[in-house]
Amino acid sequence: VVMFTNVLSTFCQFFMVFFLFIVAFALTFFALLQNQAPFDTPWKAIMKTTVMMVGEIEYDSIFTENVLPYETSSYILMALFIVLMTIIPSNLLVGLAVDDIKEVLEQAELKRLGMQVKLVLTVETMLPTWVRRQVIVQKRTVKPNKKTKLAILLRRMFGINVHTVQHKGQDEKYTVEKVYEHQEAMERMLRHLEERMNILTQQGHRLEKALNALSHRLDDDSDGRSRSARTSLSNDL
Repeated sequence: VVMFTNVLSTFCQFFMVFFLFIVAFALTFFALLQNQAPFDTPWKAIMKTTVMMVGEIEYDSIFTENVLPYETSSYILMALFIVLMTIIPSNLLVGLAVDDIKEVLEQAELKRLGMQVKLVLTVETMLPTWVRRQVIVQKRTVKPNKKTKLAILLRRMFGINVHTVQHKGQDEKYTVEKVYEHQEAMERMLRHLEERMNILTQQGHRLEKALNALSHRLDDDSDGRSRSARTSLSNDL
């Protein structure tokens, strides 16, 4: 039902605008083909044009079996009518219907709840006043600290009262706060350890560079001493 009403509403809005095109083509057909019975009056021309828009064109009876006073203009007008009033509106209406159905499906749950609320309110207004006064509770008084028989019995059996429950809640709150504080302290400790690890890593890199430089220097010194030894040996010979 909701889909039908939405599609019908969209079609009515579309038809109000499209009716101007129907009147324009109908009056043009009346001017060109008024020698034929379906177009001999403006009202008949409007009705025939509306019927032709849904596909019932009757091409042979109009263009083959009758004489056309303005043949070229009539053929051009019919071609424009087929494109503008038959093909395009059909596709446009299908697209509008699909969009409406998609929108209804997306909002189906909300619409269903709204219809249920309207139904409940309607049924409620139909009930007598005395029935609504008995069923519908407009005001309710609650006294949580009032001493009842159950509260007295629990206090006598287990020592439970309002103050005990309040202190219990405060103890739980205190415990949760202690857990949060301990967690924050652990996070600070982890951040401190991470910073120390970064410092040690940087120091290790610097030490590695220094050892590499020292190794290269020792290699250069050993090469120089070996060359000088070979030179002195050759001089002695």
